[in-house]
Amino acid sequence: LCAGCPHRASFYAVKQAMKGKKAVFSGDIGCYTLGNAAPLDMVDTCLCMGAGITIAQGLHRVEPDAVNFAFVGDSTFFASGLTGVVNAVYNDADIVLIVLDNSTTAMTGHQPHPGTGRTMMGNLTEKIDIAAILSAIGVRHIAKADPLQLDSAIQTVQQAADFQGVSAVIFQSPCIAVTKPAPA
Repeated sequence: LCAGCPHRASFYAVKQAMKGKKAVFSGDIGCYTLGNAAPLDMVDTCLCMGAGITIAQGLHRVEPDAVNFAFVGDSTFFASGLTGVVNAVYNDADIVLIVLDNSTTAMTGHQPHPGTGRTMMGNLTEKIDIAAILSAIGVRHIAKADPLQLDSAIQTVQQAADFQGVSAVIFQSPCIAVTKPAPA
């Protein structure tokens, strides 16, 4: 992960929130897959885009005593995560969805996606709100947090983990590669 990447803080907040608890961390393909490495060790599974959500559902069925997390980036959420969330809500899975919203498609070149407010041609447009989509498909516990506000982020994750059913935490912090100042 890049120096200053907000995903580091997001993973750390989840890790601290789950200290002493049995938890499984399912992920997918994106720059946040790099959270699998030490010292974070926060991605237990990785298959394909959006698979963390469906894998967490399956793990909930075989390990109901664990807190099953599904990590997904904002771009992947729009590309292939929605169907998994719909399935989780419909089948009453007890999972915690962590949306790592860095406001870009970071791993493959910072392309726009429906949550960025820019079209593929660079035109400004209305952002599609992730929380509103989650609410519309039936997720009953949705919280937003800034991963750089550690105490608040930890508390937000703990509350989501205590919720029965599908809960979601949207960690919002822009990609450091987009926001860092240009070299002088």
